[in-house]
This record gives sequence, C-alpha cells and structure tokens, in this order.
Amino acid sequence: MKPHRIVCVFLLLILAVSCQTTSKFSKVVIFYVPFQFTSNEAVTPENIKDKANSIAITDKRTLNYLDKLLAKSREGPGFDRKRVRLLIIMGPGDRTVWTDDEGNLLEANQERRLGREQFDQLQNLVSAAVATGGEMR
Repeated sequence: MKPHRIVCVFLLLILAVSCQTTSKFSKVVIFYVPFQFTSNEAVTPENIKDKANSIAITDKRTLNYLDKLLAKSREGPGFDRKRVRLLIIMGPGDRTVWTDDEGNLLEANQERRLGREQFDQLQNLVSAAVATGGEMR
C-alpha cells in the first residue's frame, strides 16, 4: 500500500471510532407524568408506573445524551416523593432514576439535583421522545 493510502485508511478508522456512541445502555423506558400536572393524589416512586404513560427509547445517541445529562447532576437533598414526574429505567442492568417536578433526582437512595439548564434539557428530551414515539434520530 502506498503511504498516502495508509494515512487515508488510518484517518477513516479514527473517524469511525470517534463517531461511535459510548452509552452502556441499549434501551431506556421512561414513565412520565406531565411536569405541569397537578392532582390531589400524589404521584410517588411506588405508584408512578400505574399513573404514568411510558415511552421506550433505543437510539444510541439519545441514550448517550441522557446518560451524560444525568451525570451532570449534583449532590443535594430536596427530592419530593409526592411529586414524582419521571421514572427512567435504563437497561440492561435496570439503572433506575426518579425525577420530581423541580429537577431533583433519586437514584440508589441518593438524592441529586439537576441544574435549571439540565432540567430543561431533560424535559425537552422527554417531550421530543413522546412526540416521535421514541424514534429519535
């Protein structure tokens, strides 16, 4: 092979590797209640599956984006167990994250908080997933 062809092949390999997503999840199921929803009956971690709609997402880029978005959360109390709006189940492995209507998270009995920008991005992601039936590209 000529040197310039070797360089081209090498560059193509680098490009192919850099375009791959790194999400360790193959599917996410989101149980959701609209964030503006108000009711006399609380939506809790225990009953959200009964009160919510659900959507499945398998698009690798979206899964990677969601994983990175949740990783931006910071430690902090404030999760409201009576105002749950999302249950995010990421598989395989069934990582489970609950989100209340203020952007507070509960995962593995640890409370975390998304910043306002990240919380808005999460709401937009869920809205887009619902609008497209989970087929996000």
